Amino acid sequence: MDGDQNGAVGTRIGRLMQKLAELLRTRWEQAQREGRAVVRDLVTGVVLIVVAVVLVALAVPLAVVTVVLVLAEVVPAWSAVGLVFAVMLLLAGALLLVARSKLRRKRFKIVQDLREDAAVIQKTLRREA
Repeated sequence: MDGDQNGAVGTRIGRLMQKLAELLRTRWEQAQREGRAVVRDLVTGVVLIVVAVVLVALAVPLAVVTVVLVLAEVVPAWSAVGLVFAVMLLLAGALLLVARSKLRRKRFKIVQDLREDAAVIQKTLRREA
């Protein structure tokens, strides 16, 4: 009777292992499908962002020309171009000044705080020694 029970247990374990292998195979295939979908969506998103950036890059010169043409209705064309050019240079200069101030700012206060903490710990350890 023990042989029959051992055989039944062995058969159950074999079926269990087979079902487990099928489940793992199914999950692996599911993960592959989901991975392909994620990569496809990521690539699509990046392509759309690149296209949007290109369109904006093309739109900026058109906007500048439009402003020049509108100003040319009020002042001579050369003056309109000079005015738009001067405004663009002032805007670029202001942006560069703001960027410079942001880059010169202390970046990580925690580094200085950690140095101060280390100095206090060293001082405390020297006093106790």
